[in-house]
Amino acid sequence: MADKYGRFTSNGDWSDTNNWSSTRYGATGAGAPSSNDVVYLLDPPQFAITSGLSQGAVDLNGMTIGPDWNGQLGAAGSPLTIAVSGTSGATLSISGSGSVYITAGTNGVDIAKLQCRGAGKVWLTGGTFAQVENRSGDNESASGCTITTLYNLGRFMLKAGGTTTTVFNTGTLLSEVNLTTLHNDGTARVINAVTITTLNNRSDYTHQSSGTITTANCYPGSISKALAPFTATTVNEWFGSQAFREQGVTVTVGTRNQIGW
Repeated sequence: MADKYGRFTSNGDWSDTNNWSSTRYGATGAGAPSSNDVVYLLDPPQFAITSGLSQGAVDLNGMTIGPDWNGQLGAAGSPLTIAVSGTSGATLSISGSGSVYITAGTNGVDIAKLQCRGAGKVWLTGGTFAQVENRSGDNESASGCTITTLYNLGRFMLKAGGTTTTVFNTGTLLSEVNLTTLHNDGTARVINAVTITTLNNRSDYTHQSSGTITTANCYPGSISKALAPFTATTVNEWFGSQAFREQGVTVTVGTRNQIGW
């Protein structure tokens, strides 16, 4: 296990030994990161990191990008592929104003914490992420990306072709993938043919999808809207909520339970 600090003063090759140091401002030549290392990209690089990115067999104990890092890591169609699960609770932390394209490697990523600022953006382009915390920024996951649990406080898009199980949303969410459970305390919208097994809505939810909702729990003060015809098997409508009523499209509700009316 070793600390590796990215310097990238020679070229943009991740695998080049001369781009790495064992200390933040120390001599380069420390070797590219290997399994159980902890990686730091802290300072603005002189080169975009766009080669030597196939590191899927490497499993880091942690990786921190930012907060002053403003470069480019990977590219569309050519992300950094690396695992961050070498120790329990291994964390990938991304901040700063750079662009990051990353795919979880063979062993996945335990925890990803995204906290971008300015023009910074993260694309989770594939692989398995056990937990994603989108604390700020306008970030997204792409086709082929699996997220077990997403905590969204910023803006996040789940693009078609991915898999997400549970979402806790207090920010702005757009989903093109089916969800097992959506806890919405922010603004959420699903489109295309997305299905939801359980919706717990306490704020502003829009169903712009032909996919079904099995159970919709619509709590006081919440607004649940439909912009496409769909079927809800059970709607539990608390007093003070607006639960798929007076829509301009047909919403077929199997059972509507009014609670506290």
